[in-house]
Amino acid sequence: MMRNFGGLILGGVVWQAATIAFFTLMWLAMGADRSFQPGVWEVSTLWACGALVAYAAAGVASGCSCGKVARGGWAPKLLCVLVLALGVATVFRSAGTGVRPEDVGLLEAASNAAYPAWAAWLNAIVGPLAILYGASKALPPGEESA
Repeated sequence: MMRNFGGLILGGVVWQAATIAFFTLMWLAMGADRSFQPGVWEVSTLWACGALVAYAAAGVASGCSCGKVARGGWAPKLLCVLVLALGVATVFRSAGTGVRPEDVGLLEAASNAAYPAWAAWLNAIVGPLAILYGASKALPPGEESA
């Protein structure tokens, strides 16, 4: 039981740390001009595709760390459900509208970014699937999830 709780906590921390790291690096590499469509809060296709890669990588890392500590168990499945719920909630959140200022900081960009529907739904699904994949790779061969 404690392994599951520990795996869930570690998986959540790894998810947060990895997504923050990936998005910060993407922002530093791309800046506002390449991260958003010109003058508006809608993200560029390049950013949307980078986000999918970031969520996939974060999912594999968090699923692997969660699965390794929990040795399978229910923790990776619960982590998957939690990340899925957060992703779906993000699909329905209100994003920035109107004209985007020229000088935008990372936190302002993160809170106002508007994803196209296809990207928002893919982001919500890719992370949880990657968690399950990462957790399956954390188990030694022949050992099954409990």
